[in-house]
Amino acid sequence: MHYATLAPLMLRLRTKHTAGNRVRLRFSFANTNMSDCQASAAKAAVPEIRVIRPSILYFGTPVVLIGTVNPDGRPNLSPMSSAWALDDRVVLGMGLSGQGCQNLMRTGEAVINLPGPALHQAVEAIAATTACKDVPPYKSAMGYRYEADKFSLAGLTAVPADLVAAPRVAQ
Repeated sequence: MHYATLAPLMLRLRTKHTAGNRVRLRFSFANTNMSDCQASAAKAAVPEIRVIRPSILYFGTPVVLIGTVNPDGRPNLSPMSSAWALDDRVVLGMGLSGQGCQNLMRTGEAVINLPGPALHQAVEAIAATTACKDVPPYKSAMGYRYEADKFSLAGLTAVPADLVAAPRVAQ
């Protein structure tokens, strides 16, 4: 689909977290330049509510896998969806208590891996894991667990990066 085809169609998306890790997505249509006929056809094509049950909700920007090195020298991999490229810089939205963030602050090095759709199961496999041996209570309450080797759990291979000590994903 071309951008010109999508441009007049604007959706508002509201999420509502419910019990059992369910997320309700409600779509509504904003003011557009479409004719009434086009708007009716577009509304018919998009269901009003879709219930999904993701293990973790990544929404907004594409998921990236941040490769870092743990204090004991083991490679770490952190999935996140808060990465924006701005000119020659990348802005990362990371929680300060996460092991990946702690590693990045300690070493000043990380590798940003951009997984394609074929790696979605690998991302899901490590979504609710942390390399922090003492899982923070707020993460534990969300079902997170300690995982020493996230690369293996995800079925991915850690390989050396070209310029930094942090690992990259071979796949």
